[in-house]
Amino acid sequence: RISGTWQNKVDAYIALTEFSKKKFIEGGLPGEKIFVKPNFVHPDPGMREGSGDYALFVGRLSPEKGIMTLLKAWEELKDIPLKIAGDGPLMNEVRGLLRIKQMQHIEILGSKSKSEIIDLMKKSKFLVFPSEWYETFGMVAIEAFACGVPVVASNLGSLNEIISKLDIKLYFSPKNIDSLKAIIKEIHCINKEIIYKNEKFRSEYEGKYDISENIKQLVYIYKTFYKRQNV
Repeated sequence: RISGTWQNKVDAYIALTEFSKKKFIEGGLPGEKIFVKPNFVHPDPGMREGSGDYALFVGRLSPEKGIMTLLKAWEELKDIPLKIAGDGPLMNEVRGLLRIKQMQHIEILGSKSKSEIIDLMKKSKFLVFPSEWYETFGMVAIEAFACGVPVVASNLGSLNEIISKLDIKLYFSPKNIDSLKAIIKEIHCINKEIIYKNEKFRSEYEGKYDISENIKQLVYIYKTFYKRQNV
């Protein structure tokens, strides 16, 4: 900090989203050196077929991931099956709540491998990402994009940026149970447009988050700061 290493000795920074870039600038990094380039999914899992028949949560079972908000919303969504893939400190509490509330429409799957997660995604109707803190990026959402699976996410930080750029409103207020229930009921009722939504999310992946597009962006960053050094 005293010698200004972060400001003076680094050629370029890569932030995953515009939201992250803003936060880094607020933290004191030079904005002119920060480039925005998202993460990517490789290998390509491929587009799924059909529209699935359940909702899916993938992630750590911990407070900041919004798992309890999700379960409270699903108390009234008994006609929509929900599968939960993941483990964490709230596992016992989650199991206890399901037992007490007799929520047989929710299935706890525990930890799964990456290939198993992709298979679950392809068979789901949509992914729910109810995070209640600033996610660095939200890789699970992008993996769902690659499979052509709609993503319902909290309108917060980087997730807001990733989801809201689509012309499909599939986000809700974080920690807001009623907001989450409303958007879930809306997407669950969609039948005629589900194929369109599949293709929309897949196109988003192909245009921003596949490896070839990502390499182009990375090369551009290298070339840009190289030119700056040699002006």
